[in-house]
Amino acid sequence: MCFLNPPYGTKIGFWIKKAHEESIKNFATIVCILPSRTDTRYMHDYVFAHSNAICFMKGRVKFGDGKAPAPFPSMIAVFSNKQVNKEQKNILNKYGHLVIKDDNNKYMKY
Repeated sequence: MCFLNPPYGTKIGFWIKKAHEESIKNFATIVCILPSRTDTRYMHDYVFAHSNAICFMKGRVKFGDGKAPAPFPSMIAVFSNKQVNKEQKNILNKYGHLVIKDDNNKYMKY
């Protein structure tokens, strides 16, 4: 299992593509925290197309001792060759609106 908090600049698509590829190649589960920018190419080409679960987080993320939260909404995307299990669903569901892929590769609210 791996946690990925990629740099939020212009190369974020590279990191998300790599997360997807590594989850397949190494049978890994990769959990990414990302800006919730649903209009971007990486979001459509990799997150929506290949992630097992997406959690649209409530509120704005605050990192470490930072005084102000992020200036954008965030999400968690899970890439894995396995279905998200009940324990993982329960954990993710605490952070916001969770959608998971069913056996037909369609997203459904959990």
